[in-house]
Amino acid sequence: LTPLAPEVEAAYRNAAEAAAGGGAVFVEVPLPEAAGAYQAFGAVQRCEALRTHVNAELWPARGAEYGADVLGRLEMAENTTLSDYLKGISWRERLRAGLHRVFAQVDLLLTPVTAGSPAPIGQELVMHLGEEIEFRELVMSYTVPQDLTGLPACTVRAGFDELGVPTAVQLTGPPWSEWRVLAAAQALFESTADVQARRPDLTEAASLPPRAL
Repeated sequence: LTPLAPEVEAAYRNAAEAAAGGGAVFVEVPLPEAAGAYQAFGAVQRCEALRTHVNAELWPARGAEYGADVLGRLEMAENTTLSDYLKGISWRERLRAGLHRVFAQVDLLLTPVTAGSPAPIGQELVMHLGEEIEFRELVMSYTVPQDLTGLPACTVRAGFDELGVPTAVQLTGPPWSEWRVLAAAQALFESTADVQARRPDLTEAASLPPRAL
């Protein structure tokens, strides 16, 4: 997965310490299947989104009305092969099996939500820890496993990045564990009251260029 920016990692560790202070017991569990989740998600999501737009009779009939970002992804979807889609589906099942293995060992997973900070709207590539990567990979690689497998998850603010933008952690549970996830999220929220009470300086934020997350 995408390495974490220092301030994101610090916020994640602070959230873990707060949860441990409330009685949570942490163990690291390997999930090697997560390494291919972003690529699998791309193929599956593009194809399923294309089908949705076609079924709604929006694409390609009203293609001129689409923004450049969505337009580009739909055009990319049209060039995604059946083989690519089936590989994505196959990896999703591998990921599902891996998560089933993990949840035989733990009740919940605590992970970051994003690896770094938002970028100016329209910026497709960003510099992250000295390397140029896709912006979508920066902000999506830690959430696509849940998106692909449909597991219940909840985010809780954990801190702030160098821009003053909130960063968060994500609690994920096995199928049908929504109440467990929400109860843990509520407990973490209450144990990090100082972080939750802070509000960004909107006057300063108004002077910054619009950013996407």
